[in-house]
Order: sequence, then structure tokens, then C-alpha cells
Amino acid sequence: MVFGLSNRVTLTGILDTGSAETLLPVFLVEKIQPAFVAGESSLLQGPDGTLFPVKYGTVDLGIRLKRKTHRWYAKVGFQEGREEALLGHTGFLQFFAVTFNGPERFATLRPGRAFPRAIMPT
Repeated sequence: MVFGLSNRVTLTGILDTGSAETLLPVFLVEKIQPAFVAGESSLLQGPDGTLFPVKYGTVDLGIRLKRKTHRWYAKVGFQEGREEALLGHTGFLQFFAVTFNGPERFATLRPGRAFPRAIMPT
């Protein structure tokens, strides 16, 4: 789940251990209203070397694991043209111990450290 100042949205994402950033689709901006600070943007480089712009905003992220919901605030990038979340190290994977089962094609997430408190009102 992604929580903003006005709403929350449930979406799917890709766990990407090779990504330093957590990126969300820019279409979420209108739906949830993240907290933005003027000028917080960057050019990131994709795995193929292509540069793409992102605008950073603060949201709460949430996930339900074993009947318990975990929610925390994170600074994430919003990217044009992205359809699903890219759950990278900063903002997401940094809070979990992740085990991948390649042959069975699944991952197991376990909270690995304390989450920062949630800050969004929704």
C-alpha cells in the first residue's frame, strides 16, 4: 500500500535487489498527493545506461505479512511511464531480510529492523 496526504492505493510491485531506489508510477501523484519539497528531483540511470528523471516525494508504505500490517514513511521517486512499483533498497528493502527461492519463483520478506513511524494522515 502507498499512503499520501489525501488517499491510499494498493498496488503491485517488483522486488529489485539491484535497485538503490524505490520508484513509483507518476500517475499516483494525483491519487494520493505525496508530500513534495521543491527541487527534490534527480536523473537516475537504468540498467541499460538510459537516464530518466524522477521527482522525489514522501509517502507512507505498507505491507501485510502474516496477518500483521507494517507501515512506515519513505522518500521515494516518482517516474513517468512506470506502471508498477519498483521496490528497491532505499525506502523498502532496507527494512527487510529477503530470501529468494529461484526455482520456485517466490520471495520471503521478514522485518529486519525497526520501521520509521508512519506520518501520512490517511
